[in-house]
Amino acid sequence: MIRKSLIILPLVGLLLSGCADFDCCIPGVIRASDTAVKLGGAVNDFTVIRIDCPLDWQLQSTPALPAWLEVTPDSKTADPTDVTLTAKLANTLAPRSHDLLFVASNGDRIKVTVTQYPPYNITITNDGKGTASANRTTASADAIISLNATPNAYYESVRWKVVSPAGLTLSGVTDNPATFTMPAQDVVIQATFEIAMVFVAGGAFTMGAPVTDTDATPSERPTHLVTLDDFYIGKYEVTQAQWMAIMNHLPNPSRFSGNDFPIEQVTWDDIVGTSGASEVIHGTTYYEDGFIYKLNQATGKKYRLPTESEWEYAARGGQNSLGYLYSGSNNLGDVAWYLGNGLSTTHPVGMKDANELGIFDMSGNVYEWCSDLYGDYDPSPKVNPKGAAISLYRVFRGGSWRNNPVNLRVTYRNAGYPYNVGDNIGFRLACSLE
Repeated sequence: MIRKSLIILPLVGLLLSGCADFDCCIPGVIRASDTAVKLGGAVNDFTVIRIDCPLDWQLQSTPALPAWLEVTPDSKTADPTDVTLTAKLANTLAPRSHDLLFVASNGDRIKVTVTQYPPYNITITNDGKGTASANRTTASADAIISLNATPNAYYESVRWKVVSPAGLTLSGVTDNPATFTMPAQDVVIQATFEIAMVFVAGGAFTMGAPVTDTDATPSERPTHLVTLDDFYIGKYEVTQAQWMAIMNHLPNPSRFSGNDFPIEQVTWDDIVGTSGASEVIHGTTYYEDGFIYKLNQATGKKYRLPTESEWEYAARGGQNSLGYLYSGSNNLGDVAWYLGNGLSTTHPVGMKDANELGIFDMSGNVYEWCSDLYGDYDPSPKVNPKGAAISLYRVFRGGSWRNNPVNLRVTYRNAGYPYNVGDNIGFRLACSLE
């Protein structure tokens, strides 16, 4: 279950209610005090309070009257005296209060707290992965409301959904800010923050290690031409906070604890699932007891694991590739946590330099599961390949904090049983174009 948080923002309008008449039990004495007057209704609406005392009196307002409030007495000595309070609509969604102090010539006083409460609320619910707020952009009855979102780390976009009223139109469901015209009723908006993904334009590339790479293993050859469609891939490795937001009914499996650290000690089966309802995405079946199925149910998206060829293409930098040995550089320490600098632990994602596509940690930190069954390469050209037809093993790529540089090259391959677990194996997400 995703933990929900709730923000209730009142929309400034005008509503008349509260106490308005003050009676003096003894002539010449003001006895009312600490009395609240609520203003509301429409632009420049007003209410009248009455002071039934013939003494000379004056208004003392400290600090000075705010711009949104006007106070107009008809006379200081009339009995009764009517005081008109006028509230103006402004570019705010919060209730506003001001204390008025009326002092009589005999020293008696009345304190009136004037509060402008809006008649309609904007309620914004979100999934706890960021903050969302609403702001008025016009001081008019048909206010234009701006919805603004600030994602937490490793989330980059927001999707807005109108829960009520039916028919309310936003300027864009993924705009930030989004805008709408406030109706004369309460509004409920849902904000869903989405995992940071990087668009990867498809294309053709030579997969595998060239003969000039003397560190290459036989599994990295022969090289072969692969053509891929466009896709998205996670900007970061999936973090422990992201994992626990979906799988919070289970303990955190990671050896190295930290919300921004990559999730590790998760098996391929934990990610993809093994039982229950299922859905096939890009050739792989995802089951309801697995992370990805649950994530998709929660977000309405179709996240998946990347294929091995998608992983290598993205690690190389896609169409922006500069031909580096590691993902983003020939200097491994600039882009990766590995045996030489890892200090025997994982590290928060995104701390090293990104590669040519703006993707972090594709070399090092933790290995990353792919969707493919592991098998030998063959030299024939491939289009959107999805791995071997039959195998006991699943592919993982990228090397980790406990590996030597040779294991962090963009062509290096590794594999394990789908139930294998390690404190240096995690994953990142992919997503096909919708």
